Amino acid sequence: MNRKTIDARAKRRSELRDVLYARLEAGDLTLVEALRMMRKIAGKTQAEYAKMVHISPRVLIDFERGVGNPTLRSLERMFAPFGLDLGVRRRNPNANSDTPYQYSILDGSLAVVAQAHEMREAVAVARERARSTSIAHFIKDSRRRSRTVVSVSPDGELGKGSTARD
Repeated sequence: MNRKTIDARAKRRSELRDVLYARLEAGDLTLVEALRMMRKIAGKTQAEYAKMVHISPRVLIDFERGVGNPTLRSLERMFAPFGLDLGVRRRNPNANSDTPYQYSILDGSLAVVAQAHEMREAVAVARERARSTSIAHFIKDSRRRSRTVVSVSPDGELGKGSTARD
């Protein structure tokens, strides 16, 4: 790898780290989203990250898919490399009913880049952003307990993504 590529990757990881910490401060990041961002910042595959934090790859894979039920110890190990502790916070009583924007448009690093009131508006924004950045964007519905993520490819095609419980 040449020096330019290494510098570009380091810069991208630094930007992702800033997004991660900003979203953690804002409280708009789920555990799964935080873990996925952390793994991307570390530049690791699921198997590599699991080995690094001394947990089973299956535990990490299932957790990222939203179907796992890891132990508290496994969760602590997953978040330890970034100096994060698990805790509790009071749920926003208006989170599911009075959210001003129902749809969030996420980029490839799962950072929120825009929000929309209606799905067609979200799709239009995601298509435009995907075309201009040449990376897929995702749309998530903030009012559903189980959310479906819709991917929008750079050529504007819609693809149904994963469904995960919040």
